[in-house]
Amino acid sequence: MRREKPRVSAFTSADIPKILALRPDLVFAFSDLQADIVAELIRAGVHVHCHRQERFIIARARETANATVANDQHTNELNRKIRS
Repeated sequence: MRREKPRVSAFTSADIPKILALRPDLVFAFSDLQADIVAELIRAGVHVHCHRQERFIIARARETANATVANDQHTNELNRKIRS
């Protein structure tokens, strides 16, 4: 059974309080159109990675997972979740 993730944003809008309630370790953003969202999250103390090309975000998410999770099984599971 697929566990649905909470919907907290769209392409140019975000529910900042909902995002903060999730207590994310890192938020990935895409496009300069999300600059205001990114700025607000950074001011709230959230680590944000923003890139203008989606493929770089996915690559960075994988790198982050690989760098922070020592166990290969857990890394693979995290990579699978990132892609879903």
